Amino acid sequence: MANDDGDGNRFFGTPRQIWFGSRLSSSDVHGIVASHIGHLIKDNVVGKYPPYKLLILKRRNDGTYGKPRPVMKTAAPPVLKKNEILVAEWDSPDSFNYELDTVQADESVAEALGQRGSEQKRSDERLTLEHCLGEYGNVETLSEDYKCDKCKAKGTTKTKVDIWRLPDILVIHMKRFVYTMYVRGKLNNLVHYPIRGLDMRPFLSEEARDAMAEMKLAKEASGEASGAPATVGGGGGEGGDGDAPLDDTYDLYAAVHHVGTMNGGHYVSTCRVEGDSDNWYQFNDRTVTPIDEEQIVSPTGYILFYKRRELSSANVINLSL
Repeated sequence: MANDDGDGNRFFGTPRQIWFGSRLSSSDVHGIVASHIGHLIKDNVVGKYPPYKLLILKRRNDGTYGKPRPVMKTAAPPVLKKNEILVAEWDSPDSFNYELDTVQADESVAEALGQRGSEQKRSDERLTLEHCLGEYGNVETLSEDYKCDKCKAKGTTKTKVDIWRLPDILVIHMKRFVYTMYVRGKLNNLVHYPIRGLDMRPFLSEEARDAMAEMKLAKEASGEASGAPATVGGGGGEGGDGDAPLDDTYDLYAAVHHVGTMNGGHYVSTCRVEGDSDNWYQFNDRTVTPIDEEQIVSPTGYILFYKRRELSSANVINLSL
């Protein structure tokens, strides 16, 4: 920034984003700024060095700036309030080397653009809950910062989440908020989640599916030997006495919706009332109103509640009322 003889502030050069801790002294901040812009000072500068001073400016709602506050080289940390920025006011733009003011994209920029691009790509495609569940069970390589406890090697540790057993009541919490160094905000992608017929069998671990297949063969063999029809308990859920066949298909009976942004919003729930022709109702604080089933699936869907069509024997009475 340069002050044009009292005619107002004129900004020039490439803005830079500098991260520093809140406990750093003002002198340390001066050093950090110098490491970022010191190479932009022309070699033929004479007189005061460096040819700039650090100021704190507050941006008003109308786009103008308030009176600057100088950042002195003291042991106290600089205090930046809301809508305030740190600027370097140059004594003269002639001291600024424009030829060296080039932008070199850090590798973190590509990572940030990749995250934004992936989010945009998903928003353009039909994103389903089944796809999200499949991604949830994929193998993930931990970051380079994570070291193996034994060999201390980086980037070699992998993690994977497996589902071994399925409950009668399945609660799915979708990731609607992201907060990283590069991307912060709410994800408003429309996830198409089934109201009826969510089949969870494909998302069980391979070992669990193999164990179920072996159990089925053993039950069938036992039935043939005794001459009685064999029944097999379903996926990973507690089958009680093991005689009742369990279906790993789920139906949605309630959902929590978040309306708003990461900074604030409102929660509304929708619920299907059994016995009332399975009609859906919206619960918004004290207000309860009927809602069309077509409105249940929306970008505001946040927490989903599913119930298995065939309950385990232990929960038939508890969950059927």
